Parts: sequence; structure tokens; C-alpha cells
Amino acid sequence: MEDKPKLWNSAYDYEKYEQEGYKTPASFSTKRTLNNQAPRTAQAHAAERGPGKKGTQSLREQSRSPDDKLEESTDRDAEESTDRDADMSNDRQKEEQLYYQQQQQQSPRQQYAPRYPQEPIRRRRNEYEQPPDIGYDPYAAEQQNSKPHPGWILLLRFHRDGIAQVKRALLMCQKHIEQDMGRIMGIALSYGVRIREGGDAWVTFGRMRHFGGGNWDVQQSPTQDETNYCVLAIYYPSLTRAIQWFDRDSMFKQKDFPTPYTTDCIALPLNSSVDTKFSKTLVLTEYPRISHPEYFRDKFSIPTEDMMRTRFRSTPYVVKATSIPIDDPRQRVARHLRGCWIKRNSIITVSMFDSMSEAHRYFTDPEYYKCKECQDRVSAPTTVIMDLEDWRNL
Repeated sequence: MEDKPKLWNSAYDYEKYEQEGYKTPASFSTKRTLNNQAPRTAQAHAAERGPGKKGTQSLREQSRSPDDKLEESTDRDAEESTDRDADMSNDRQKEEQLYYQQQQQQSPRQQYAPRYPQEPIRRRRNEYEQPPDIGYDPYAAEQQNSKPHPGWILLLRFHRDGIAQVKRALLMCQKHIEQDMGRIMGIALSYGVRIREGGDAWVTFGRMRHFGGGNWDVQQSPTQDETNYCVLAIYYPSLTRAIQWFDRDSMFKQKDFPTPYTTDCIALPLNSSVDTKFSKTLVLTEYPRISHPEYFRDKFSIPTEDMMRTRFRSTPYVVKATSIPIDDPRQRVARHLRGCWIKRNSIITVSMFDSMSEAHRYFTDPEYYKCKECQDRVSAPTTVIMDLEDWRNL
């Protein structure tokens, strides 16, 4: 083999020169080394790769620095990670498409069912299990205290000239009242309303009358125990239903009904359930101020209640309420739905008698006069007797 001098610029030049058959100088093995190893021929590299593997590793790859190899490995890892993420995203898209196709084929009940398996319904345990019966009810006291409300009485006061309009309106709204479990107790006409004591808010004067010659004067006013007002009494089991009827009725909701007057309305709560069918006379008493409540209760309230219960055919004090302006529906106080002939902060009582004669017999009893003397010392009440009649026969 002929020696040929040459300047070696790279390992590639050396490899090419060796393949052409030239002799490699001894100085190259010392100058052109990688990791202190002498360069090897292509046949040696192929032998290290083993059989079955194509290609050989060139000397250019061996001559690269470790930094170049690290950079190439990082680039290769990044490409592999991006390829892996792309494959995973493609797999996820395929799964979602398959799931949506299955959802479209399922029924609505199966479509919105949970994806995790559940136990059969027959194997599920009840959320609440009844405790063992040991003869003790912790809610018994609350059930006794939470008794249903006995009901309410609506008293509507209007002028006697509007009795025909009121009767016509009752014919129209009778079915609505009965559907709400209400009942029309009756109407007390002006001659059936008697002022027993007090009565400043019940006495009204007549209209103006022309006497001729340009002279005008007021007609004669009613006597002390008469009034120009009539009273309509309606029973309702619920205050909400009573207010809905009064506010929504086509006639009574008008503020100038009966024309040209108006209708005052107050709702009174009952203390106990009463059969209002057979109670035809109501005695309404208003106590604007009581100076000594204990004296009033011991000397007047308790004795008169026992007297009415034992000696007269009556139901004493079915209503004991106050006319305090309050919005809490749980408080059993009088509700002024429109207008008011009762003063605020007053105490209101209602007693029921079988007839007007029975009420007069009670007020003329000598024992009642003794109790009334004690009442007059601490209060100045207003007592009105209302004799109810069947509104269909008017």
C-alpha cells in the first residue's frame, strides 16, 4: 500500500481515505481520538451492532461532544412527548364520540342515569328508619299546643241606605264564600242595632233638608240607642281566605260601596269553636282604656262570664282581642281591613246570645248592675247589641 501524505481535517476524511486503500499515518491515532479511544473501521462498528441491524455508526457521530448528544436527546424526548400527547388526545376524542353515539341510542332514563354502578332498589336501605316504640312521643306536647285556629268573624258596617246593594252583592258572592268554607251569619239592620252604652262612633246624623226660602237644616238625628248603620257578619275559618275574598270581590273591594257611602270592615279572632248557626245576637264591647286590669278582671270579667254561662243562654267572650296595629299573622289581634270605628289599642270582646230578649234580660239583671259599677270605675266602654237576621228574607 502506497503512503500518501494528507492533512486530516475530520474523522470523515480519515474514514474515506482508509476505504480507498491508503495507509493511515500513526500520528492520526493519537490526534484524532474520541474519549481516548483509537478510531475503528466501519467493519468493527458493524460487528458491535450485531447481526440483523442495518446501517453503521459513522465517525462523525463519534466525534460529537457530550453537549451535542444531550441536546439531541432532549429534542428527541420532546418530540416523543408531543407524539404521545397527540395520540392520547386522539384516543380521548374517539372515546367521547363513542360515548355520545351510545347516549343517542339510549332512552332518556338511561341517558341521565349516573355512570357509576348502583345497588338494586330492593337492596337499598331506607333513609329514615322508624325508632322502636317505647311509649314516648317527644312531639306530643307540641301537637297539643298547635291546635287549629277556631276561625274569624268579619264584621262589615255600612249605611242602611245601601242594604239593597249589599244583598245583591251577597247573591253574587255566596258560592265563593261557601267554597272557602265560609258562612254568612246574617245582617243586623239599623233597627236591630242597639247602642247599650257609649256609642260615639255609631251615632250618625241625617242628610241636609231644604225647608224653603233658602233655609237648610239637618234632619233629626237618631235617638240614643238607635243608629243609621247596618252590620254584616261572616264567618271564615282562615284569615287569609277572608282577606282574599274582601280584596278580590267585585263589589266589596270598591271603596265607595255601597254608593255613595263606604264599608268599614274588621276581622275578629275567635277563642273557641262556636256553632254560629244558632247564635243570632252578638254583643260587641270596646274598652278603649282600662286603668286597673287586675281589678277589672277580678270584679267584672270573671263574675260576668260565670253569670252568662250558668244563668243565660249565651256563649260568653268568644272573642277577646286587641286592636293593636301589628303585621304578625301569628298574633291573634283584630285586623282593620278597611276603615275603623274602633279605637286603636283597645280591647274588644264579643259574646253570643240566643236572642235579643235574652241579651236584654242579662243587661237588666241586678247582679250585672253590681258588676257594672266596678267596670265604670276603671273604664268607659262602648257596648252595641246586634240582632242578626237571615239576609235572604230581607
